[in-house]
Amino acid sequence: MTDFDTIASEYDAQFSSSKIGIKQRQRVWKYLLRHTFSEQRVLELNCGTGIDAQFLGKRCLSVHATDLSTEMIATAKSRNSQDNVSFQKLGIQYLSEVNNEYDLIFSNFGGLNCISPEEWSIAAKEIHRLLSKNGSFIAVIMSRKCLWERFYFRLKKDSKNQRRRVSKNAIMANIGNQKVATWYYEPGELQHFLENKFNHVRSQPIGLFLPPSYLESFFAKNNRMLNVLSFLESFSLSSKWLANRADHYLIHFKKQQQ
Repeated sequence: MTDFDTIASEYDAQFSSSKIGIKQRQRVWKYLLRHTFSEQRVLELNCGTGIDAQFLGKRCLSVHATDLSTEMIATAKSRNSQDNVSFQKLGIQYLSEVNNEYDLIFSNFGGLNCISPEEWSIAAKEIHRLLSKNGSFIAVIMSRKCLWERFYFRLKKDSKNQRRRVSKNAIMANIGNQKVATWYYEPGELQHFLENKFNHVRSQPIGLFLPPSYLESFFAKNNRMLNVLSFLESFSLSSKWLANRADHYLIHFKKQQQ
């Protein structure tokens, strides 16, 4: 059993269906709408409850969604009705077991923050192997210098957590009622893991003005304020230099031609 098995039944309520979670995901989908097409074969890593797999399945030729959590996969399968979307219990650490070729490899909302730098280096080689010529790798990563988090913990006078993401070691982050080993990465670190085998296409903030999901209880009661922040967020999408200051950032790489 993984840490995420115990929270699978609550994950959508706590994040995916929350007002903050919906608005952050809308930013990601807006980008995907410009970079997905009908003949694309997609591999999703850490698919969670399958919401993104459903979205991609409506736009792409096929989607194979993977997750290490048995319960997450069960939830994802139960909500899926698309013949071109399949699910497999598989952790990122076991990508060597996958042999098909994909045009897009995608991972949303911090799934890749659950692996260590050493595991990242191995996964990067497998991602390169699995991508087709000119294939894309798009991931949404929890940043290292989130301004919202620093501001929030400063107000709480919690100096320990104010800069917790700066650490290069694993942090035990709260995910529902579980504590999960989490590493935070800067965009440049991902480029290092990918070892110059990919061209960097774009980085953009996801949650620069929009707050982290753990502030949902406050913003659920202040919908007007959240809508204003969402409006401001739309102006930050081209601010690649601020990507690492957001709650998450979207980063897009394209496989180099050999």
